[in-house]
Amino acid sequence: ADAARKPRASSSSARRQRAVPAVEETESFDDGVYDREFWISQVTGPSVKQSARLMVQRVDFSDPIGVDTSLRGASKGSGKSGGRKTLYDYALEVKAQHPRKVLLIRVGEFYEAIGYDAVMLVMHAGLNPMGLTGVPRAGCPLVKVQETLDRLTSRGFSAVVCEEVPVMHRYGTRAPPKERYVAAIITPASPQYVVGAADNGDDVEFDGAAPPPVIGVASTAVGYTLIAVEPDLRRVTVTEGLTSESA
Repeated sequence: ADAARKPRASSSSARRQRAVPAVEETESFDDGVYDREFWISQVTGPSVKQSARLMVQRVDFSDPIGVDTSLRGASKGSGKSGGRKTLYDYALEVKAQHPRKVLLIRVGEFYEAIGYDAVMLVMHAGLNPMGLTGVPRAGCPLVKVQETLDRLTSRGFSAVVCEEVPVMHRYGTRAPPKERYVAAIITPASPQYVVGAADNGDDVEFDGAAPPPVIGVASTAVGYTLIAVEPDLRRVTVTEGLTSESA
């Protein structure tokens, strides 16, 4: 009788184990290893709101960034040298270096997040999911990036913002692969996204004594553009349409 009961107990235990996302042990995130256990703890539990719970159902807990590449909206590159790198591939690379930061990637006129990061934007930045099927995605337009970052940092989270490298190509030809770079690390102690402010032509002001600015000059079709960056104040001033004498 005892022998007959043991298989049933083992089967019940196996069902309970499958109901909980499996988490492999990882090295310290300081070593550049994905911290999946941290993200699973962030996107599960009774405090997760309903819209985020629906996204979590499509999260792949076995993936380092929570993305099921078999779903619509994400794919892996070929892995060949010089081959096209997908958004997923790029996110994977950046997350390896910043495992506990929310990743926002510039995609055209939006900043987007996928997987765990998308769920975090819905939970803590007040954004809506981008679609009800496929890979969990969320994002904001360019003009809302600082507001989105402010909501994350006010809740104690840090973020990595990645920009696209502008590339010119001839009309009628296939666009070259997108190149991206880490533009800024945003933290509760340093919440201002200076690059975004410069793109919008805003003057960003902060309290404090003004240090000597860092000056950059660029030649454009309508004259010269003068950019003054004051790092300690997190302030960028952009002056356009200058002549060669005034620049």
